[in-house]
Amino acid sequence: MRFEKYGYTVEVDIETKKFKILNQYGEHVSGRIIRNVINDEICEFLLFDFLSTHSVSKITEDRYYKRVALNEKNEYIQLQAVKRQHSYFIQEYDNELMYIRSVYAGEIGKCDINEKMKEMYNVQHGLRADVLKSPFGDCTNNGISSKADSLLIVYEKGPFILRDIRNCVTVEKLQTRYGDHVRCKPIYRGSEWYADGGNFLYTIDCRFKEITGIEYPVPIHDHRVELF
Repeated sequence: MRFEKYGYTVEVDIETKKFKILNQYGEHVSGRIIRNVINDEICEFLLFDFLSTHSVSKITEDRYYKRVALNEKNEYIQLQAVKRQHSYFIQEYDNELMYIRSVYAGEIGKCDINEKMKEMYNVQHGLRADVLKSPFGDCTNNGISSKADSLLIVYEKGPFILRDIRNCVTVEKLQTRYGDHVRCKPIYRGSEWYADGGNFLYTIDCRFKEITGIEYPVPIHDHRVELF
């Protein structure tokens, strides 16, 4: 039996009642179902139980330690350190928040988890900038700027540690037939097609010009284009 949802697959052997949950990054958990009846509802329950401990939380630092990092493939990933019994484990997620794996980080009380994450990963920094919104309504198709008053621009010399990939953007400088064009786009679901959503990003911090090369607000391309 096979059940698919949210990019995950629950595979069940009806005869042995053994199951496993996997996604594009491999198998993550396995076990045995004790119920006599096995159907889609049971499979969905197993998946939700897995996701309850393998999803990026919106809870603040006092319970979860989150960071954005750049991996060896030069791709942005989301990190989340969680406590399991007496140890810290760092969960890795891709830029669509799909679970990749968990890595042991150390014992609670003997490990500074913030320093450990910096030691183990290329943790990213950024510069905070204000979102300038149109007074005539939102045209971002629920883009990240529609829900935020400020966003963080990925910037190596930035004063802020990037914690949540859903609040971060990168600046792009493009050459067009009309001259140079500067824009920013989300790193969350960064492989998707984005268009100008009508909002802008700006800060009076002098480092903004160092990042963008300009002194005026930069358009935010966070309107996700749905082709089909």
